[in-house]
Amino acid sequence: NGRGGGGGGGMSGGGSSMSGGSMGGGAQAAAVVAAATPVGTGGLAEIRCAGSEGRIIGKGGEMIKYIQNKTGVKIDIKRESGTCIVTGSVAGVEAAKALITEVMEGGDTRDKGG
Repeated sequence: NGRGGGGGGGMSGGGSSMSGGSMGGGAQAAAVVAAATPVGTGGLAEIRCAGSEGRIIGKGGEMIKYIQNKTGVKIDIKRESGTCIVTGSVAGVEAAKALITEVMEGGDTRDKGG
C-alpha cells in the first residue's frame, strides 16, 4: 500500500544532486557541451586526426582559428582520443571537414595572397 504514495514529492529535488561532487567532472562537462548544442539546428562531426593535431591547430592557433572563422564552426581537438569534434551549422561542419582533411593531407591550404 505504501509503494505508490509519496513518491512524487521526493523526486522534485533529485536533479541537483549531481552538481556538488568533485567526481565525474568529465561527465558533467560533456553534459554541458551537449546542452549547449541545440538539437536539430546544426551538425556534428568527429574526425580522426591522430598525429595531425599540430597541423590543425597551427602556429599560435592560427589554423584552427582560420577554419573556425571561415566556416562558423567550433572545433575541439581531443588529443587523448586523436579526434576533432566539429559543431555548427550543417554546411559549416561539412566545409570544416573538407578544410581539416586538406590540412591533414597537405598542410596549410590557405591562400597566401601572392
